[in-house]
Amino acid sequence: MLLPAVALLAPTLEQRWLYLQTNLLPVASVDRAISILERAAKVGYNGVVLADSKIARLDNVPDGYTVNAKRFCDAARRLKIEVIPSVLGVGWADGMLSHDVNLIEAQPIRGVEYRFQGITARPVPTVKLVNGGLEEANGDKLVGWNLQDGPGVSSFREPSPKGGMAVRMESFVKGNEGGNCRLSQVIDVKPWHQYRMQAWMKTQDLDGSNEVRMMALDSNGKPLLSQDIAAQRTEDWRRVTVVFNSQANAKVRVYWGIWGGRGGKLWWDGLTVEDAGLLNVVRRPGAPLKAAGIGGPLREGVDFEPVSDPLLGKRPWDGEYTFDQDPPLLRRKTSGSIRDSDVVTVDAYHAVTTDQGKSAICPSEPATRRIEERELAEVSRVFGPDGLLLSLDELRVANWCGACAARKSTPGAIFAEEINNQVSMARKASPRARLCFWSDMFDPAHNAVDGYYLSNGTWSGSWKGLPKDALVLNWNHGGRAKSLPFFAGLGLKQVLAGYYDGNVEDIKTWLADAKAVKGVTGVMYTTWTDNYSNIEAFAKAAWGA
Repeated sequence: MLLPAVALLAPTLEQRWLYLQTNLLPVASVDRAISILERAAKVGYNGVVLADSKIARLDNVPDGYTVNAKRFCDAARRLKIEVIPSVLGVGWADGMLSHDVNLIEAQPIRGVEYRFQGITARPVPTVKLVNGGLEEANGDKLVGWNLQDGPGVSSFREPSPKGGMAVRMESFVKGNEGGNCRLSQVIDVKPWHQYRMQAWMKTQDLDGSNEVRMMALDSNGKPLLSQDIAAQRTEDWRRVTVVFNSQANAKVRVYWGIWGGRGGKLWWDGLTVEDAGLLNVVRRPGAPLKAAGIGGPLREGVDFEPVSDPLLGKRPWDGEYTFDQDPPLLRRKTSGSIRDSDVVTVDAYHAVTTDQGKSAICPSEPATRRIEERELAEVSRVFGPDGLLLSLDELRVANWCGACAARKSTPGAIFAEEINNQVSMARKASPRARLCFWSDMFDPAHNAVDGYYLSNGTWSGSWKGLPKDALVLNWNHGGRAKSLPFFAGLGLKQVLAGYYDGNVEDIKTWLADAKAVKGVTGVMYTTWTDNYSNIEAFAKAAWGA
């Protein structure tokens, strides 16, 4: 196959890459991936960053996967395209967590009271939502709610098919110029307790479904949760669930509603907030469980049965976490010191996810290091990579569990050390591979900031862990005026991760701006919607292919 002399067209773009998300297990997916590479090679691409969730599970995939991976790599090298697998997705860690579901990053619960009735105990209730059944009202104005947007204008009570009353939301801008339609109230909570919010939800032709949320905010307006209930444009009644940790707060503002709604209808019914207790309790050395009664500390296995949540990280498959299951109960041993009606207090840690099930793995447990070492060894064996993307990006839960807290550090400092460890392991497993990193968690103009989502502390200083020969895949187009010179000032080379399912012509502006700094050596066609129809247009815009 005759390849174009692209280097003559764009001598400054050493890396002309594309980002490919796929699953190499089905033969049809491999066929499609190779056809994309063949198209890319014709216009001068010379590298592919391969993202496949199976990479974190290479020690547990069917034999056909390795055969298909070899076929993919052979095709890439025939086309003079380097293969750069994405590995160690510690912020998108479901694959890594499939090896040990207890390694998920976890928040603490402290002093949670359980009252025994017979041999079992449930949490002593600590929270009350007023009029969550939506039964009490003056016309369409609900009783007990501190905030209701547009009663009788954009929010209306109506009989629920489940019995009782529901609230219908529509004509959002009529009730709120921003298109917000919300129900909210301030509730009393106990600090460092886990709570679960639930409701029944229905939608019809809803424009703005991605902004339907259930939220909990502290007194400063900072979110205590970041889970997405994934509302669809039109769907029948579905029970939706989120959880939050109250942290140090005694009061929390909770919300159900839509932000920036543009059209259609949204219904709510059966709103609840309840004590979640030991839901998704995490059991590992850095997340100890302690219990005490009126006589002092209690012994697990002696005074009460061993505690676990059998559904932790198990639905729909290992490494995925759900929050709608029944929380585990405490069970006393009849031979122990706990008696009927006793109240015991429990300290423990519970799993936390964000978005639509996005999870982070704890960097401080030795077991995590062993999983990372195994993944890197398997990637070397299966792919023989030309490069590795150490995929620390959008890590939204950090530095809560006992293992991390014992370091008395910050997320930034912890992950600077974690990157050092990953680099050492990667160089050992694949000595010739170029090491690459997404930019965001090392960029103070992006996500390397204070209070990032549910991170406990600042991400400042995370960049200190980057090796001097790191290749940064910079996707901060909006903050490029600060981001580009920041990494250039660290002496690091950068690849501009462009396109992002927008206008392919934007890469021209970015490249023009990049001329003001040293070390921008390439570009990458990056799609998150599996859209490879524009790879030729991107190549033309970026290097004139």
